[in-house]
Formats: sequence, structure tokens, C-alpha cells
Amino acid sequence: MSTVLFPYPTLADSEPILSITTLRLDGTVRTHLVKKEESTVPLYDDAKPWRRAELDFEVTCDPDRVRAFEDVHGRISGAVLVANCRPTNVRHSVPMSRSEMDRGRWSGTLELDKDNVRDRVDLTAILSAEVGGVTNRPVAAAPGWIAYADEPESLRLKGTLRVRWLNFTLPDAPLLPRQFSKSTHLVTFNSGMPELWLNSGFAGLEPLLKDRKDRRGADKALHDFLRTGIARGAWLALIADSMSAVRGDTSDEQSDELDWPEKPWQAEILKLVLPLVAPGKSDRELLTMVTGEWREDPGCGDFFARAEAVVGDIVKANESIRRFVQSYQGDE
Repeated sequence: MSTVLFPYPTLADSEPILSITTLRLDGTVRTHLVKKEESTVPLYDDAKPWRRAELDFEVTCDPDRVRAFEDVHGRISGAVLVANCRPTNVRHSVPMSRSEMDRGRWSGTLELDKDNVRDRVDLTAILSAEVGGVTNRPVAAAPGWIAYADEPESLRLKGTLRVRWLNFTLPDAPLLPRQFSKSTHLVTFNSGMPELWLNSGFAGLEPLLKDRKDRRGADKALHDFLRTGIARGAWLALIADSMSAVRGDTSDEQSDELDWPEKPWQAEILKLVLPLVAPGKSDRELLTMVTGEWREDPGCGDFFARAEAVVGDIVKANESIRRFVQSYQGDE
């Protein structure tokens, strides 16, 4: 997560907005795949395999502020959309055309070939101008969109962890569950997304976890406590793994390169939990704490004490106990 300071005037007080207006897959309009609220385009979610995607886009900026900037520094001469796919190292720069009627509007079309992209493509629009006698200086950048060529490793999009029942006691079970054959569950990180493995060899576990509408009293309470207990442990495992993936120079707390983990699900976990653990802190402050005091004694212990309490509310464990206590007192 970098903060860039420019030693020359920019349009910083009027951030442009990037919008995807139309999507065509192999010539067929698929605008329903353009998710404006999330600034994402899940290309993988189309019913048919696609070979070529065309994304019509536009960039808008306050025309009065653009006019004021250009009156002082000269015309904005460059406008490009940069599409960057890290997994394939493909980078496209698409020139934009400026509207003749609206000084603060540019548009263009990005073409993506499925053979050239994988996972995600980051889209960023950049405006440039001559400032201080130097040409092609970036003066504004629009917050980016993401086009997903493949389904992302995202808990937000998937909703939950994949749950898999597995007999931990069988000789042909994977090594990890065999080593912990008496455990009710394990969280594994062997594939792209973490998975929750439940032990079908644990006597009585499956009936206890099975959803049933007729559960009442102590039976329902035990069911809820078991589910939330497993969820609580899984969340703490996800948090620990995500903290280890924070990017940047962990030996230099002043590093400008600190950033959220690259895997979407890890960033999602931390962006949800960390502000609840340390309210009022900026993103940079939180990431600095992750790479500093929260990795050392006694800061690490203090962090997980707070995180465990936060997770109790996230998985509604505390709420389940309160409901049971209220019902039990009513019965008494």
C-alpha cells in the first residue's frame, strides 16, 4: 500500500471515476456481468466459454476542475487505460478518446484474449499532461476495476469455506488428518482456497452438526455451540495465515511498500478483522502493527486475545449463548 506524492500540481482534488459501460463476450453483450458496486467484471461467470472480451469504458472528471487545471498548466494530452495481468505478465495500454462535448470525459474499448490472461486483470485509468515544462506527467488516476478471467480465491464471492467430510482414521486418509485422527476438524491450506475438513470417523459428530428444524433446548444449544466453536477455530487459523502474507519490508516499519496480501481471501479476512481489533487505526497503521508489534511477544498474545473476542461476535457464538441462557432462564 503506497502513498505517492507528486512534486508538481495534479488533479488530486478531483479524482476521476472509471466505469465499465458495456461488456461483449465473443460479440454478444453481457452487461449483466458488470458489477458496478464492486467494480468487478467476473468474466468466468458467463454460461458459455469465451475467447475474446471487449469492455467499453469511460473516465469522468469534474469538468470545471479540469478546465481550471488546463487554464494554468495546459491541455491534458494523454489518457490511457492500463490493463495488467500479473500471472501472465501481460500489460495493455489502451488510448482513450476525449469527448468533444464534455471536457471531463474520455472513453475507449479494451480487448482481452482469453489465451493471454489468467486469474485477474487490474484496470487503471491514467491522465497525463505537460506540467512545469515536462511532458507526459501523470496528473490523475482513476480507482481501478478488476476483470476476473477465472474464479478468484475470494471468501466474499464464494460466501463460505468449502466443507469436506473425511474419515481421519482411515489408512488412506491424507497424512495431516491421520496425525490428528481424534480431532473433530482441521483447516487445510493445501489448495487455492482453504478448506474445512470434518472428521466423519469421530463418533456422533455428523448427527450433531446436521441441520434440523426440530432441534430444541439443550439439543439445539449443543448443535449451535459445536458449530460456532469450529467456526471460531477456523477463523483464527485464517487470520494467522493471512497475517503472514502481508506484503512489504517487515524489518522497516517506515516502508512505503506495506500492502494487503495478494490473495483476495487473505486481504478480505484482515480488512474485516483488523479494524475491529484496533478501531480508529488507518490501513497503514494496521499493516505496520501486523508486521511489527503483533508478531512479537507480548503483542502477539494481546492481538489474538482481542481477535478471538472479535471472532466470537463474527460467528455469532456470543449471540447463541445469550439466546440459550435467556431460554433456560425462561424454562426455570
